[in-house]
Amino acid sequence: MVKRRAFVVKEDERQAPLVLAMVLCDHLWRDPASGKVTLVGTFSAVTAREFPARHPEMALYAAITRAEGKMPVVIRVIKLQPQATVMAELSATVEFKNLDAVAEFGVDLQDLVFPAPGPYSFQVATGGSVLAERRVMLVQRSNEEVRT
Repeated sequence: MVKRRAFVVKEDERQAPLVLAMVLCDHLWRDPASGKVTLVGTFSAVTAREFPARHPEMALYAAITRAEGKMPVVIRVIKLQPQATVMAELSATVEFKNLDAVAEFGVDLQDLVFPAPGPYSFQVATGGSVLAERRVMLVQRSNEEVRT
């Protein structure tokens, strides 16, 4: 017979909140009856004919676990080159029922203006620590190219 000891996490050894998903999309919609979230038009790159480029509407969806109570989060959009520059910063509060709960949230990002082609970072942070980062490449396309 093998005896198993219970695994106990001490208060000071708790792990940071865990981001299960972080997705950028054109729109997100939460069904009022079921609470399920639908993501429409997911992407990892954005094309534009000219810069600065205005993106009228996009959304960031995230699912986080391993946290309790109300957790303040900051969503940042950062232009990475030639030096890191914060372009937008939004605050939200995410509420967790317990450590095993998964909290889903979405943030609408409207009228973002991207000054130049290149890499950009979308971050979710709390307490000064970045929990997740999603990099997006902004690409200039010619008039002849077809949008995909």
